[in-house]
Amino acid sequence: MPTRVLVPFWLVFCLLQASACAESTSDATSVFRFSGGEQVSIFMMGEMLNPLQQSVTRDGMVSLPAGGTVNIKGKTIQEAITLMAEKIEKDYGLIKPQVSLAVVSERKRHAYIQGELARPQAIELPSERKLYLAAALAMAVGTTEHADYSQIKLIREEGGRETVQVINGTLFAKTGSSYRGPELLEGDVIVVPRVEFFAVTGKVEKPGIFSRKDTGVLPGTPIRLSQAVA
Repeated sequence: MPTRVLVPFWLVFCLLQASACAESTSDATSVFRFSGGEQVSIFMMGEMLNPLQQSVTRDGMVSLPAGGTVNIKGKTIQEAITLMAEKIEKDYGLIKPQVSLAVVSERKRHAYIQGELARPQAIELPSERKLYLAAALAMAVGTTEHADYSQIKLIREEGGRETVQVINGTLFAKTGSSYRGPELLEGDVIVVPRVEFFAVTGKVEKPGIFSRKDTGVLPGTPIRLSQAVA
């Protein structure tokens, strides 16, 4: 029997309310800074016909048209241009060298969604705004009928250590709630777990295997023996 793919109400809600799931592109804190991996072209007066095209190294290094290298990691475009001009002026004695920098393409950053999905996948993190968990789940391919939204795990590496945070995703669609879950960072892994199952046997009217959905017990609430038997 093929696995059914479902799009729950709260995911549809997030898609329709995109402005509530992600920060505005006008967020003043979203200033582009080099982080390594970007494709750039560096121009210098007198070398305009031969721009130096290259990738920013992982640790932020770029080569200069006049020779040498400079580290632009964490710098804005204007800060990187100023740094390169100062480096050329210092090393080669050129007075106020005219340097330009163009970002050909930004480095793509991803978070990853696994578990009870039709297709585990990578979600690209936008560079111009923040992406929160609710929006990422809304962007993903539909979950299966066995997905448990109340126990979503966010796995993140911080300082060389792995941390696990459990989020109740059913709160995303709660009336009047602006909760969107945590902001996603590069390398985050989101795991949508399988719903809890239990077996009832013996002298009962309907023995078999059941899930939380069969009991009607709300997510995050313990299932009691009496409820399982009922």
